[in-house]
Amino acid sequence: YFELASFSKIITRWFELDKIADPVLKFLFETYFSDFVLNENGFLNQAQALETFHRRLNRVPVDQMDQWEGCMKVISSSIQDIKLKEWTLEKLQYSYEPSLRFRLKALIKPLREIEEIKEIKLDNNFIGHITDSRNFYTHYDFKHKDSPSILKGEKLTKATLKLKIVMILTILKYIGFENPFFSRIIREGRLLNWSYVNCEAMGKRND
Repeated sequence: YFELASFSKIITRWFELDKIADPVLKFLFETYFSDFVLNENGFLNQAQALETFHRRLNRVPVDQMDQWEGCMKVISSSIQDIKLKEWTLEKLQYSYEPSLRFRLKALIKPLREIEEIKEIKLDNNFIGHITDSRNFYTHYDFKHKDSPSILKGEKLTKATLKLKIVMILTILKYIGFENPFFSRIIREGRLLNWSYVNCEAMGKRND
């Protein structure tokens, strides 16, 4: 399907990606060649893999880090109580990091150029479900256990597989595959789990 020059570019980009995001690639391969369990832990692992992938490829700009460090100094100097200062700075030590919601939106946005992607509804509703469910299954705050935004059962399974599709397409797009290729493999039924996740829309999230 590719000219030799394109294939060479894809191989080069693959090895570049392997150096940058090796843990994510290892996780992806493990989901194919080992028993990948589709439960809460499988969901959390898949969400973390996407979060890590975005972090490895999108470092926080130096000017933003400088601005953050300046804000931290102002906050630190304005708090006189030592224990309160330590608690506050500990809570804010990773506040420069984008949220999971932001990272998912950034990863999914380029995929929306693929016409067929609209079929599985990778919209803000989906991203809200993923974010709320990740937070719940990480902390198990049981006052939210009956919230309709928390994915369970088959909906959790489908969400996990959708995240896996996002990861596969994002990696392929990064190394040089283009939208017509994605459309073709989807239409030909060669994208793993597509038919299953596409058979039923996820419910609306109540904000």
